[in-house]
Amino acid sequence: MRQLKFIPFLLLLFNLIHAQELIWSPEIKINPAKTGSNVRPRTIFLDQDHAMVLWGQLVTKRIQYVLLENGKVSNIFTPNLNGLQPFINDWASTELAGRDNFVYIIFKTDPAESGKIYLMRSEDYGKNFNLPIPIVNPDTFYCRFPGVSVDINHQPIVSYMRFNKDWSEPHYVSIRSENFGNDFDGFRELVEPQFGEACDCCPVAMESDANRLAVFYRNNRGNVRNMAVAISENRGVNFNIHTELDNKDWVIFSCPSTGGDGFFNEDILHTCWMSGRVNPPKVFYSSYNIATNKLEQVMSMDHQKGRGLSQNYPRMAGSKDTVAMVWQEADNNNDIYFTHSTGISTDLLKNSFRINADQNGNQTHPDVAFHSNKILVSWSDNADGTVRLMEGKFKLSSQTNQLNEKPSLYTIVQIGNTLKITTNEMVEFIQVLAADGKRLYFGKETDIRLNLISSELLILELKLKNKPILHKTITWRG
Repeated sequence: MRQLKFIPFLLLLFNLIHAQELIWSPEIKINPAKTGSNVRPRTIFLDQDHAMVLWGQLVTKRIQYVLLENGKVSNIFTPNLNGLQPFINDWASTELAGRDNFVYIIFKTDPAESGKIYLMRSEDYGKNFNLPIPIVNPDTFYCRFPGVSVDINHQPIVSYMRFNKDWSEPHYVSIRSENFGNDFDGFRELVEPQFGEACDCCPVAMESDANRLAVFYRNNRGNVRNMAVAISENRGVNFNIHTELDNKDWVIFSCPSTGGDGFFNEDILHTCWMSGRVNPPKVFYSSYNIATNKLEQVMSMDHQKGRGLSQNYPRMAGSKDTVAMVWQEADNNNDIYFTHSTGISTDLLKNSFRINADQNGNQTHPDVAFHSNKILVSWSDNADGTVRLMEGKFKLSSQTNQLNEKPSLYTIVQIGNTLKITTNEMVEFIQVLAADGKRLYFGKETDIRLNLISSELLILELKLKNKPILHKTITWRG
């Protein structure tokens, strides 16, 4: 009997040493001027040390953003739009892409269909942008929903929807630049005729990987509206791979106004989208094998930690087999859910959790970015007009025990279902995480009640005034 107990303990210790854990920093509130709703943030990493979060103000029709350098958030920037009024909405708006020191912002001007599409460029990590460059002038057609990506040479590639002025024949096209956005070539078609036409109210998403480019869009095949992708293997010169990424065949006679997202993992294309084919609507994950042209997996995010209700507006980021996803989940409240996996796709269900601390019913339209060992999540809080950020980092569990630990500053004991922390220092915050990164508690209370039934490993972060964050791995006795 002792051996039977000892072997699982060794396995647990082995997994603890070699498994990666996500450690989350406290939630950051960005407070733009309260002159309009701050909606639909877009989030990118430029490299390991530089990131950018952009959003639009729905009432004032301004574009704003902040920069993050080594986790430090800048003041708010408001780029000069040269008097233009961008189209801004909470479901389709300004898009953002970048690589290294190059950043591109693309936006549509009002009116939403007949206005021009403009591009802005920065070559200094987003600190300064040139004045908007007109790149699409809809004179004999309408256009909407521009997206942008950056190739390996820092050149912008743009996709947008074109349709006739009687609203017929909506289709997505793509254009390329070879001089950093000053000029673009003629457009090439993205929509494969066998998949119907483009869903005329669903925004586009783009992702590049060296010389490859994926354009994600929702189609309309006789009112069957599935997520589809067009893939180029030569930086958008032409698109030779077309497929549907959704086998749920959502039949809907009105427009759902929601798109998808994804990224490359060698020959696998990870993708997410929402479908109302199930009731209530759910966010889905799929993996498509480019080499074999096979849809290998389609999985609903019907996770046990949610309320089993409506999900929408998914976004995705990652690298190789590391997948990070966010979406908006609704009950009486709107909350933001996050999940991740590192090689086993079903872990996306196991690792799902509500990432926002405030439960005021107004957390909406999230986005996520990934680089190296960092994950950056953003969303809108429509109750107070703020944009929220959280950064997570993968760290080895074996390092957590040694990091900045000074036990003389505090003591931790478990009494029943309560963690009791005693310290003579002023507490700025305490955070308790499960080993899979799920946040169990965040606040300043030193008596922390946890409703955990089974024994498990927890990670505690303690921030005392004028002290670095203290980390400790503890064992919860269930």
